[in-house]
Amino acid sequence: FENELKKNVFVALEDSRVASEEGYNTFERAISLLDMEPNEVGQLCRCFRDGAMIQKFVRMLPRVEVSCTVHPITKSTLRFHIDIHPVFQWSGRHHGGAEGFWLWVEDNENNRTYHNEYILFSRRNHPEPTTLEVVVPVFDPMPQQYFIRVVSDSWVGCESLIPVSFRHVLMDGLSSPAFFTNLFDLTPLPVQALADPRFEQLYSKRFDVFNPIQTQLFHILYHSDTPVLLGAPTGSGKTTVAELALLRMKKQNPNAKCVYIAPLKSLARERLKEWSKRLGAPPLKWKVLELSGDTSHDSRALNNSDVLICTPEKWDLISRGWRGVSGDFSSSSASNGKRFVREVGLL
Repeated sequence: FENELKKNVFVALEDSRVASEEGYNTFERAISLLDMEPNEVGQLCRCFRDGAMIQKFVRMLPRVEVSCTVHPITKSTLRFHIDIHPVFQWSGRHHGGAEGFWLWVEDNENNRTYHNEYILFSRRNHPEPTTLEVVVPVFDPMPQQYFIRVVSDSWVGCESLIPVSFRHVLMDGLSSPAFFTNLFDLTPLPVQALADPRFEQLYSKRFDVFNPIQTQLFHILYHSDTPVLLGAPTGSGKTTVAELALLRMKKQNPNAKCVYIAPLKSLARERLKEWSKRLGAPPLKWKVLELSGDTSHDSRALNNSDVLICTPEKWDLISRGWRGVSGDFSSSSASNGKRFVREVGLL
């Protein structure tokens, strides 16, 4: 604003002696002018008639108000729900069509930055706020607070530092069985626990007993319909765990369908290749289909399938997009789609 304001204003705001005594920087000192009366601003900046105009330009300085709530996910992970509100007056001349900010989540005690993100506010949507969901780690001993730093991408010195306190965050209960299930020292179950020769032959040539995770989950998966959320490392046998639930479903309802959602097409093809060989062979002879962007099947094939392997986008199309969809599903009505989804017994 050099051409709009007199030099006295900048000299007054950048007075290092005043700033150091009052404990804030030039940007904070400029923002504090909004709490004064125009005549007080004019007197402070030695421009007695320009107090209102100075406040007008101060309101244009890019700044945001940040609020954050903290939710523990695990004992070592926190989720930050961050609301960012632009609170400056937009000027097309000075801000153009968009104004960018950088956001960091910092741990000052350990000199670490755990998250950074670029935020863009547009003139068209101003002053609509934006919301971020950020997952950050936390370590023992737990620090008292983290900091959220928001810095303007184009205006030097326009930044905010917001402390996020952890005093109210309760972490003690996160190690309880309500959050984690301990792995018990159980005797591995033999494959014969399936009590069905058709199912036993799926595993008899691969292993004789189930591993510890599969053993612990065997009863709840194979003898009940309780929903299960399993988080375990790669190579720990999660696919076999899913197969136990699939065997339970087909044993209870032979006409029910299983939907397996793979995040990538390559993983879907890999699962199709393995299950077609194992589940599609005698004595089960289940029909396994893949549904991704590179494959297409008519409604009859889908309705006759036992296991459907698909990507998230295709499952969304099947479960919600039957009406008015062209291509693969043009011959299927909305009622057919609803019937198909009702026949799904395992996801």
